[in-house]
Amino acid sequence: MHIYFYSNTSETDQNSQQILQYLRRVGATVISETSTKKIDSLAGTLPMDKVDVMLIYGQKLDAQAGYWLAWAVSKNKDVLCLLPEGTKLDAALEHLLTDQVATKKLHLARYQSNDVLEKVSNFLETFGQDDLAELYNIKYTLRLSRKINEYLDWKSESTQIDKATWLRQNIQGLMEADKDWQKYLATKFKVKK
Repeated sequence: MHIYFYSNTSETDQNSQQILQYLRRVGATVISETSTKKIDSLAGTLPMDKVDVMLIYGQKLDAQAGYWLAWAVSKNKDVLCLLPEGTKLDAALEHLLTDQVATKKLHLARYQSNDVLEKVSNFLETFGQDDLAELYNIKYTLRLSRKINEYLDWKSESTQIDKATWLRQNIQGLMEADKDWQKYLATKFKVKK
């Protein structure tokens, strides 16, 4: 999962640092930017269209946060906008939150300093195991013997399913039957205290 994280707080903000650590711990590729520090070095290697999720965190929305929020909504990306409990929303965000199309992708979470990681965890849990995980967009090179390839050719012909689909279906079957994998998935996004 590729996540763009924007924060308009200082680089030393504890919540901001905890969010970054958490995202990396759960295996996300993170591009991060703050209002005082430009994009980290990974950004040069990951085009923005490859970003799956946008996380916007701060005390309020600044112009840059508004830009990223609008960009993400226009590109149909999932967005989590984290604002402190009690913060007054600006008119543009209030308007977006009334739009039925935008609200499918735009998620607003009000946080207190002690539950910000829980808000991020809950957001990622809602779609991390379904939507993004089921996109077949990772290419994988697999070296096979002639005998295995012959078997796959035969299986593909006898089942009328192409080899890649047959392999995916069988790997998914193994994943569903693997109790250790299921246990891992159940706790993947849990916040460690």
